[in-house]
Amino acid sequence: ILGYSFAGFIVSVMMYRKIIIFVKYSFCKLYLPYILNYTFPILLFSLSIFILTQFDKILINKFVGKYQVGLYSLAYTISSLLQVVNMALINAWTPNFFKSFDLKNYDKLNSDIEKIFSIILLFALLLMLFGKEVCLLVVDSRYYPALFLIPIISFGFIFYSIWDIYTRVFIYMKQTKWLTIIGVICGVISVILNYIFMPQYGYIVGALTFVMSVFLMSLLGYF
Repeated sequence: ILGYSFAGFIVSVMMYRKIIIFVKYSFCKLYLPYILNYTFPILLFSLSIFILTQFDKILINKFVGKYQVGLYSLAYTISSLLQVVNMALINAWTPNFFKSFDLKNYDKLNSDIEKIFSIILLFALLLMLFGKEVCLLVVDSRYYPALFLIPIISFGFIFYSIWDIYTRVFIYMKQTKWLTIIGVICGVISVILNYIFMPQYGYIVGALTFVMSVFLMSLLGYF
């Protein structure tokens, strides 16, 4: 954690020194209501995503045990490599996304989405087929019982990638309140299902509720 924080701090300082010459600080009260209406739902949405992706580990520790938290965390970390690929692609594409929307070039938009999603599906397939085998070569045998979760959680991250695209649409349309509504609904459902089933069925419930929750998010985003 300290290494990650220190690296983030150094990068932030370097970037700040690069952009400060282009920044002019000012404050206008007229923009404050707009800023709050636009950003506050995003803040609540980020909190709901934290609950959706991290609260299951807290409940595993509560209902199952610390050893199982370690098992689940390993499988989740390996599977989240798909999210790293997704974020790299989506963040690099976001300027073109807004440009295509501004120009109403929906054919270009759909073409870009198909290309991005094809790469994500390919990487997900590789994780689901070979992630377990790679881990068998590099991780301690004590973690082997959790490796069967990698395909399950990776499958969930496919739906999370779909949801990431929908979030750009909500942000562009300035409908950020729907991010909060959908995020809170799915987060609450995840917590409830974990509370009900985890004491009986163990940490696999965390993986299954994650998949169901992100699937529901992508479904609600579509409608």
